[in-house]
Amino acid sequence: MLVALKPPTSAHHVWQSDSPINALVWGGWEARTLVAALGDGTVACWRPELAQPLMLQMPGKVTALQAVAVQHEVVVSGDDGCLQMVTPEVEMLPLPKLEAKDWPEALVALPRLRAVAVAMGKAVWCVFLNGKPPELLHKSAHTVAGLALAPNGQRLAVSHYNGVTLLNLENPKVPPRVLEWQGIHGVVTYSPDGKWVVSAMQDQTLHLWRLSDGYDLHMRGYPSKIHSVSWSFDGGTLATSGGVGVPLWNFKGPNGPAGMAANVVGEGLLFQEDTVQTVAMHPNGPFVAAGWRQNGVHLIDIIQDKSVPLWLDAMLGEGLSVGPVTALAWRPDGHMLAMGSQKASLCVIDFKMLLG
Repeated sequence: MLVALKPPTSAHHVWQSDSPINALVWGGWEARTLVAALGDGTVACWRPELAQPLMLQMPGKVTALQAVAVQHEVVVSGDDGCLQMVTPEVEMLPLPKLEAKDWPEALVALPRLRAVAVAMGKAVWCVFLNGKPPELLHKSAHTVAGLALAPNGQRLAVSHYNGVTLLNLENPKVPPRVLEWQGIHGVVTYSPDGKWVVSAMQDQTLHLWRLSDGYDLHMRGYPSKIHSVSWSFDGGTLATSGGVGVPLWNFKGPNGPAGMAANVVGEGLLFQEDTVQTVAMHPNGPFVAAGWRQNGVHLIDIIQDKSVPLWLDAMLGEGLSVGPVTALAWRPDGHMLAMGSQKASLCVIDFKMLLG
């Protein structure tokens, strides 16, 4: 059970649990409900009017791995392969079980289909929220590591060994397009304008493809693996984890970041031997929240490269620490930021209250 360490009247709402926070997402009516997926299979649901989260439990001894919002519902995956749907009324309902022995590697919402795509082993499945039987979308020659939906909802990017495959969701009979680059591909994303696909690789690099002509770029120099990427509100900048600060790649020109080094912000914080683990760009302003492996969360102004600490060990009480930051999630209106850690801490900051 989560125990409140700060009163709900504070701009900071902080809880301590018994299990790591693996995923955070805002869902429900008007995206006012925060859903947290925990390592012990607990799903914590919180709204601003609640002093304590409402606690749901996934069936069996499972780990809740991912969570995504699909319209008003939130879908949570377990390491047993089961998917659960959290309704706007904060009830948990099971979705049809997949006939697969692998656990979910990636989960992405398919709003146009009112469904989710889930990667399990070498397969990508479409699981519908209305009870319709799941459909096999794709069978890969290699284990699927990442999924990303195109901004128009018509294509699904599937990352795997030696490249990224693009599936046509509108017309499954159209042969998939394969973007090739040797190595292990993980986190994958479309640019908000749909012109680029970006993949984070196992060897601590980024690979980019321009979809109009297949032109590609390879970005090196990261000190650690890239676990998290996030686009700016205007779609022109990509922030990534994996650096001693936050690398920002400029996609505002037709050639993207070709010929340009990343603009690194937050590097002046100079946390010795620490790297950024998780990033989340503000939904309507020039700011990025950066979660570190050892030094909490900071909010960075990407124009002025100035930062303020948001969540540090000192906030948690004696004997507690934030630890590696595993998840960050802005509420779509940008007024609240949710933060979760491997050491089982959960924090929500209400910026409207904080700023008065």
